Amino acid sequence: MRMIWLLGLVLVVITLSGCGSKPENALVGKWQSTQGVVADTLFGLFGHFSLANSIEFFKEGTVTAVVRGRTFGSDVPVPITGNYRWIDNDRIRVEMPQVAPIVYRVTINRGELKLSVDGQPGDLTFRKM
Repeated sequence: MRMIWLLGLVLVVITLSGCGSKPENALVGKWQSTQGVVADTLFGLFGHFSLANSIEFFKEGTVTAVVRGRTFGSDVPVPITGNYRWIDNDRIRVEMPQVAPIVYRVTINRGELKLSVDGQPGDLTFRKM
């Protein structure tokens, strides 16, 4: 009887330890934009652009966004790759080529990713692919 109780306790501990996923792990993967034209907040670019399809975060700290719009002079999707790092539990710093670094507040809930910049209106929203 004692052995069954101990085995049950071990199984509960193992199960509960898997429930609390880290935000770092939840962010990794490909996300599809739920928005059309977004003001110039995504990577600090000037002008208006839309997310062509997705943004992808990789475990080793790289990020790739596919963007298009007036910023690039055409409506052809252009992939941009840079780096990100976690500053604390809910903020990342994104660095892209030829653009000033920007800090985003990250909220992930039920397969939805929200990126926001403190002091700026609006969020960028994505769905996990």
